[in-house]
Amino acid sequence: MKITPFILLLLILSISTFAQTDSSNIAPNTFDCEVKTNGVYYANLDKETNIYIHFHENDTVVTTSSVKDVDLASKFVNKTLGAGILFGKYFSSDRTCNLRIKAKNEYSKVKMDGIIRDDKLVLTVVNVTENTARDFVFHFHELKK
Repeated sequence: MKITPFILLLLILSISTFAQTDSSNIAPNTFDCEVKTNGVYYANLDKETNIYIHFHENDTVVTTSSVKDVDLASKFVNKTLGAGILFGKYFSSDRTCNLRIKAKNEYSKVKMDGIIRDDKLVLTVVNVTENTARDFVFHFHELKK
């Protein structure tokens, strides 16, 4: 008899929790949630350096840090060069605009988590090798043909 109210309370709580996490309650996005593959995303790392991300087909990505000159650096952030480039995969959600990147080379490993907002990426970059983390806003730069 005393267990019945407790079970009823648990049932009500589980239904209310499900209703809060149900994806049908989420309003549709009004912005672009797709990563662009026809250029590079860049973010300020320090006075002399930017971080670059270049997305490719088949959910592959390359990332590195290089000089501030975005036009010059964007020529070298691609899958054919190997020195200093981290290669990996990315996972994105068109529904929630979430983005996850995992990339590595023989010297380093990074994880990036965040969101896509039109021509910007807001990411927390975790250097797994050095056990450090920092937030960045990446801007898109279209490659010149």
